[in-house]
Amino acid sequence: MAISRGWDDFTTIIGNPDVLGNAPGWNMDEFLAVLKENPGADIPMGAWSFIRSLMTEQRQRQVITESPNYIPLNKAVFDWMIERAMTQTEHTINIGTSFGGKPAMIDVTISPLSQAEADRFMEMLNSAIQSKGADDILSSILDIVTESASGYFAGQSTAQDVAGIIQSRASILASEQFG
Repeated sequence: MAISRGWDDFTTIIGNPDVLGNAPGWNMDEFLAVLKENPGADIPMGAWSFIRSLMTEQRQRQVITESPNYIPLNKAVFDWMIERAMTQTEHTINIGTSFGGKPAMIDVTISPLSQAEADRFMEMLNSAIQSKGADDILSSILDIVTESASGYFAGQSTAQDVAGIIQSRASILASEQFG
């Protein structure tokens, strides 16, 4: 956002595109789940309590305060984050970067977010779609291998036939995902 100041006619904020390059995409760094069939009766309630504790306003504010590069899931905290960015005083931070492969420290001036910038950010966020990451593609390929190999292990197909099926299906998957 800040880089667009003074350059509005020359810049477009698009975010990181999804894997197919269609729209701004988003990725989740962490995934949590509660399995449908848990071995212990106490586990589901404890697991849900843990996940719920991560979504509280207090915990989400703590995460954003400690690591401001994340977008909170809690709507009240998201609104607080935008309001905070719009009302902060201008300040300079020193960040590490790299120029020509060499580490460097640079000073970056952080100015309050304008209403127009907040609106542009919301537009980008609202148009974002879930990105399909490398882990998803790998998972799909492993599913193909598992499904196809079952014919070999059941004695219904030769190893060469199964390898051909895997190659064909993986190629189709790759062309669907990456064009």
